Amino acid sequence: AISPLCSVLIPSNHSTFTLSHSLSSSGTSFTGMPGPKEGHLPGGYAGTPQGTRPLPPYRRPHRGRACCGICLLLKVLIKIIVAIVIVLAIAALVVWLVLRPTNLVFYAENAYVTSFNLTNAGILTYDLKMDMSLRNPNKKVGVYYEDVEVLAFYGGQRFGWINLPSFYQGHKNTTMIYPAFGGKPTMISEGSVGNEFNRDSVKQLYHIVVKLKTNMKFKVGSLKTNKFSARIVCDLLVPLAATNSSGEVGFSRTKCDLHV
Repeated sequence: AISPLCSVLIPSNHSTFTLSHSLSSSGTSFTGMPGPKEGHLPGGYAGTPQGTRPLPPYRRPHRGRACCGICLLLKVLIKIIVAIVIVLAIAALVVWLVLRPTNLVFYAENAYVTSFNLTNAGILTYDLKMDMSLRNPNKKVGVYYEDVEVLAFYGGQRFGWINLPSFYQGHKNTTMIYPAFGGKPTMISEGSVGNEFNRDSVKQLYHIVVKLKTNMKFKVGSLKTNKFSARIVCDLLVPLAATNSSGEVGFSRTKCDLHV
């Protein structure tokens, strides 16, 4: 009679053998046959049981992704800003080429003093009147004059100043202003001014500098530029005239310089 069979699996590096142990009256016998190879297990995966799948490999989370997103956003913003600046620069150039604004022109049309006296104590009494023209030759550019102040200097020292109202100057327009200084004796340092006054009194022609200070801005259509400080400087030789004079005697029309 044949005893029940016992199967034992013995692991090996390369293959698996099935051993059958048969017990009979004649003795014990072993039979061995190779099992399936590891690389060809059912289920499509080497070394895994049928019906199961291996775990995916572990990957560390990328901490730099958030930083890279911020950097990308900054790059996009910088590109947008650069593009806007370039567009504005091109637009300004086109406007300039189309409008071609020319320089403003300023003249002292007339100036005279009816009294101009300096005492030994350095007290200056004066009565100065001036006609000044401001010319805007541009066809499409208007000019704003704001915070207008006119100052008079003799011998490098200020002796008179007045404020004028703000105003707007249209296209191809000439605006006249009439600064007048007087009625207020002023203390000035005599020194070299006394010598200059003596020379000028002989000629009855006084070297007076008039400065107009203002904040200007331009207007093109509905657009306005930012304010900028400007000084209009008139270097004059002003004659002494009688009170009943027209004031035109001895004065030469003088161009004034613009400084910004």
